[in-house]
Amino acid sequence: MGMTRNGDGAGSGSDRLPATITAEGRTWAVSRHARDDTHIGITEEVIEFVLENWVIRGIKTDADGRQSLCYWAFVFGLEKMVRVAVSMDDSLIVTSFPDQSATRNWNRGDRIYFVRNFRNLEERDASSLR
Repeated sequence: MGMTRNGDGAGSGSDRLPATITAEGRTWAVSRHARDDTHIGITEEVIEFVLENWVIRGIKTDADGRQSLCYWAFVFGLEKMVRVAVSMDDSLIVTSFPDQSATRNWNRGDRIYFVRNFRNLEERDASSLR
């Protein structure tokens, strides 16, 4: 189980994410996992920011063969890249967390990390984003 904002391994009370999040004029449902196991620093506003200002996205296949579409953006308050993983139909936010590996590789300019670990990568110019 991941660490949560309240540090005890389980989301609780006011620090839980809402059932839905709207960004870019679209609304995503938020999974029970994302709501109950919210990582430190992840808020509704952070997730909205990543979905609106992603700089790279691609498909991740986990060890069990499940796939998710992952969005990354650098979140300045956290000083890290944050990954938001959504269902393949792009309707459910599965999880979101500060991604140490992505941050380290992005800062080094090592896009091979992304190519090795994700498929159908799209990268966009972040200079026009907020």
